[in-house]
Amino acid sequence: MVMYIETGQTIPGLETVEKLALAFKVDPRWLAYGNPEPERLTTHFLGTPESDAIQMISDLQTILRTGSGTIDDTYKYLDPLGAAQWCKLLEERAFAALIEAVPLQEASAAIAALVGRQPVDVLGLGAGTARHELGLINRFLARQHSDLRLLLLDVSQSLLSMAARNAMARIPPQRNVPLLCVLGNFHFLSTYSYLFEGQGPRCKVVSMFGYTFANLEDELGFVEKNLSWLPADSLLLLDLPMVFAPAASPSEVAQRDPALSEQRPSEWRHRVEEFLTGPIHRYSGGVLDVTITKALDNRATTVPGSYTINTSASVRFADRPTGHFFMGYTKRYEVTGLAKSLQALGWNFVFHWPYASNTNMLCLFQRAKPAPKRGRTAKAQASLK
Repeated sequence: MVMYIETGQTIPGLETVEKLALAFKVDPRWLAYGNPEPERLTTHFLGTPESDAIQMISDLQTILRTGSGTIDDTYKYLDPLGAAQWCKLLEERAFAALIEAVPLQEASAAIAALVGRQPVDVLGLGAGTARHELGLINRFLARQHSDLRLLLLDVSQSLLSMAARNAMARIPPQRNVPLLCVLGNFHFLSTYSYLFEGQGPRCKVVSMFGYTFANLEDELGFVEKNLSWLPADSLLLLDLPMVFAPAASPSEVAQRDPALSEQRPSEWRHRVEEFLTGPIHRYSGGVLDVTITKALDNRATTVPGSYTINTSASVRFADRPTGHFFMGYTKRYEVTGLAKSLQALGWNFVFHWPYASNTNMLCLFQRAKPAPKRGRTAKAQASLK
């Protein structure tokens, strides 16, 4: 048929064009009408009620005026300047090398083996510029997976817009991968999870790259509350920093962990501190200087074998007393304790891939099927299926 069409011996009907497009995995509209540029990626932007930047800035200014409180990650990514500082950090040589080392090839192969030919949604929580989520999607496309959607959630409009542009540049338009970008806070995910539902059953692959999971105050509570809507067999891909020493040996942790021992490159430390202190400088007048302090504090640790590094800021003002603000958590994980903790919440450990000289790891979990209700026999369960 292709030969007849190419030699002008026949003119194909629309049904034939659609079949050929399906066989060659291209857009039938592009094949039928010969547009020089296939249609751009189908993209939708949605905003959630709590993504009110004006109210969030007002809340941040209240915290700064009182002289104490928590300046969590939401405020750091909120405005375009904060997003720009984050992008500068991504370009720092050592940090960029860490990002590049994430073992996406190995993880995507394991995920592909689990999902088979099911329709798949890749849902990136705190996706930022979506570099790794796009890496996953393109590796699925390379395996000829034909039914994919990319769903991105972030609190920063600037980063989410950048993610959409990156998707348009990196996903071949003819592959018909719909893109949904949701501006919102993932701490409220359970209240608008319906936005991520598709027509018919679809396997969900939820990803949290970078330090997103490790920066949560209560990561297990987050999983229990905000991922409860996901069906059985959904996959959870976590990118995590690993422990540098046993959590039970705080003196060894203090000596070996680069965040506590100042072993990071100076440019890395400068970019991190610029990003962390950005909201203070932008939304509070009379700032003379800001001192960042990191300390080991396992009172915030909920996963066995892990430990927590707390970051705080002491701010000297020109017109009022020194302010003291809590800036957030960074947690390091031991895989066995993490696996047990998530299994207790109904997520079974599948595999993990250490990388960057065993300082970080990519971990894959799968949601377990619900246990049979008590009193039903195996035969009754089988009949229900």
